Amino acid sequence: MCMGGENTWRVTDLLDEDQPFIEDVRLAREMMEMMHIVENIEANVRIPQPAIEFAENTISEWFEIIADIERSRGNLPYLIDRSLYATDGPGSPDWDQGLTLNDLGEWFDDDEFSLNYSEGYPRMRIGDHVLKEEPLSGYLNRLFPVKFALRMLACWSMQKAHEAGEGELGPDTVNITLGEFRKLSSQTCAYARKWLVDLDRRAGKGNKGAEVAAGFPEDNKKAKDRFCAQFIGSMRKNELTGALYELGLVTSVDFMGHISDEIYFTPEGWEFMVLSNSLMDNGGKGWIDYIKSGKRFSDPEIDFLLRHIKQHLPAEWAFMQEVGTLIDAGSNRPKTLEENIISNHDWEKTRASQYRNGVLSRMEELELISREKEGRQVTYHLTEKGSTSLLN
Repeated sequence: MCMGGENTWRVTDLLDEDQPFIEDVRLAREMMEMMHIVENIEANVRIPQPAIEFAENTISEWFEIIADIERSRGNLPYLIDRSLYATDGPGSPDWDQGLTLNDLGEWFDDDEFSLNYSEGYPRMRIGDHVLKEEPLSGYLNRLFPVKFALRMLACWSMQKAHEAGEGELGPDTVNITLGEFRKLSSQTCAYARKWLVDLDRRAGKGNKGAEVAAGFPEDNKKAKDRFCAQFIGSMRKNELTGALYELGLVTSVDFMGHISDEIYFTPEGWEFMVLSNSLMDNGGKGWIDYIKSGKRFSDPEIDFLLRHIKQHLPAEWAFMQEVGTLIDAGSNRPKTLEENIISNHDWEKTRASQYRNGVLSRMEELELISREKEGRQVTYHLTEKGSTSLLN
């Protein structure tokens, strides 16, 4: 067994799929699930007693190790590896386990830890420069996964800082690599999607594009890779892309023209991360408000994003204003909107369609527009917030 010290397990060890013991746990879990199936269908399957003992002893040892870690860490809200659980299985973690403001607040109840963490994991400034010279890609069609990812980065970095012990914190003890964060994000977000899909079903969100689950990946490698490339980040030819970077909410250090693979919050990213979220931070009742109104962001979150986009993404802001003006003038259906966008920008049809779909989804999420669907026909309307924000 690979442990954090001579006789000590750490949470990161239990998240490592290459650990022999974790492979045993996975096998034991599958065996217990199969035994449950066999029992329920009353199949005539022979199960030797040593096999049952292996499954029981392995899972028992796993729980005992977790209990020891829990005692040593003071009940802090660590992120749990979602790949070990079914969303509806017994003892499964919540979709937002470790990611709520209450969870994060537990880390900062320790003033010494809070100070050390802030000094050891600084927020890197992006400055006042323009982040993009054109609107956001149509592939970035959701903003809620961005919020979810920022909460993961906060909890994961604080978890690593705590595991570093009482020594002085610094970049070598707290840093998160992009590759490490991509792996964590793909697992956690795929798990969350299953819960969000069920929430959309209960909310009656049958309209494609209106679901809160949109943007979160399905539980397969291709979908997870696509999610990480679009939302978390990718580095190609020493250039970083992905929603977190392109929105200026995270950054990496540029040293003599070489970009490191370590990922840090910007002050703007941290400010947005700590704002209360309608779905995650409403005492477990945010889903009720979502079912009633479709609300997934709080008013302060929306106000922050609008200010941030206006200041740092002026091309995106101008595009939102353009689309809002077109909708207000009566070009409020996808086809007429696309025709006007092509005319205004001289874009080819495919590009115009992609940008249109992306900005409409983001604007709806920010409560700037609403959609009305009758049969297969979709009509967009500017909300009061949209009129006040975009037309004045």
